Amino acid sequence: MKDRNRIDTSHYSNGNRSYEITYVNDKAHGLSIGWHDNGNRWYETPYVNDKAHGLRIWWYDNGKKWWEIPYKNNLQHGSKIEFKY
Repeated sequence: MKDRNRIDTSHYSNGNRSYEITYVNDKAHGLSIGWHDNGNRWYETPYVNDKAHGLRIWWYDNGKKWWEIPYKNNLQHGSKIEFKY
């Protein structure tokens, strides 16, 4: 049985992390982070009580910012900003 409060992680075959997400009482809570297989950040999503809540950010594999999208209670809450490559 999994611990209700935990940090789940996964790795690529090259050993680099692919994602990390924190659970509190079996619900995503805190910052979920994903990485490209080259080790650069891919995304960040803040969660509150299993719902996306805050600014979701994505990056290209070269490290440049791709998108920002604000979320509130798991719904987009504001305009998506796309950054050109």
